[in-house]
Amino acid sequence: MAFLERLSCRADKIARVVEFLDSIYTNIRSIFGYTDYTETGERKGTAMDVFDSGAVLFASEEEGEHLRIECAVTPEGSLRIMQESSGPLTQWSFRESPHTVEAMIDPAGVGELLGYFHLDAAHQLPAVLRLEYTGYECFSSLCDLMKRLGIPYEIREAAIVR
Repeated sequence: MAFLERLSCRADKIARVVEFLDSIYTNIRSIFGYTDYTETGERKGTAMDVFDSGAVLFASEEEGEHLRIECAVTPEGSLRIMQESSGPLTQWSFRESPHTVEAMIDPAGVGELLGYFHLDAAHQLPAVLRLEYTGYECFSSLCDLMKRLGIPYEIREAAIVR
């Protein structure tokens, strides 16, 4: 009986490891913009259902203050960079928590970025930005890059109420 219990325990451990590795595989595929399809040709759900591809550039949780900066290529081919902060400092600074700032680069600007980074497809862009731009200042660093390259972008942010 002990042998069967050990065998059953090992089978459970193997199943958990396989499930964990499968989730890593799915996440890596979604980061690089690969999409899986079912046998009927329907798109399988991944972590990036809303966008073709995306990446978290930076995330921090310190002393009750949360900051998350991510980017994604939309199905239309635009690049969306979003910074969201929440916590007491955000509430004091912006009179709202969470506070979100978005930068949108149109498909023509994405094409210029592809040339700058020597990439072939837009779905590769978030992964490259994730390698090149990180830290608290990555949102403003990306905006500085757009200015330096002459790529127009649109900023969306709720007005600060004072």
